[in-house]
Amino acid sequence: RRAKKLEKEKQEQARKAKNKKIGIISAVAAALALAVIIVMVTVVIPASDYKSAENLLVKGQYEEAIAAFEALGDYKDSAKMIQVARDAQIAAETEAAYLAAKELLEAGQYETALNAFAALAEYKDAADCIAYCTKEIERLKEERIQHEKKSLSTALQTVKLGDVVAFARFEWTVLEIKGNCVILLAQDIVENM
Repeated sequence: RRAKKLEKEKQEQARKAKNKKIGIISAVAAALALAVIIVMVTVVIPASDYKSAENLLVKGQYEEAIAAFEALGDYKDSAKMIQVARDAQIAAETEAAYLAAKELLEAGQYETALNAFAALAEYKDAADCIAYCTKEIERLKEERIQHEKKSLSTALQTVKLGDVVAFARFEWTVLEIKGNCVILLAQDIVENM
């Protein structure tokens, strides 16, 4: 009987030892799983998200990059990267505006180009382009005036009393002709201003 009791106690101790080992192994496994989760959440996922945000920045998707860096909070240098993305966005928008202004200039749309370059202030050669546009606007204005004078001079050679002549955006009535001089009266000048 005593041998049986000793055998039972041995089995009980073996069972307790086995349960203790299982408990220890389970606790270690749970701790490792928790450590893996913590590493994933605090290191791996943010690192992956940071890399994705950098890729967006490199691709020129500035709004998306800014949002991605903002979502990272204070991970690494996200705050600095937000400013880098904003600066890059401003630079890209300024360059796009500059190129559009250059296209207007090349198309001979000097007044529109002048306004576009004026908005660019000190960017690249905007000041030179402003000067060029201003010069071209004045040149074209002078050409238009000379053309109108020539047209008027030609028209006045064949006019008769009472004729209507178009000149300088207005219509004029011939009142009197004296040699090389023609006296004109503007029609509806107040309405046309």
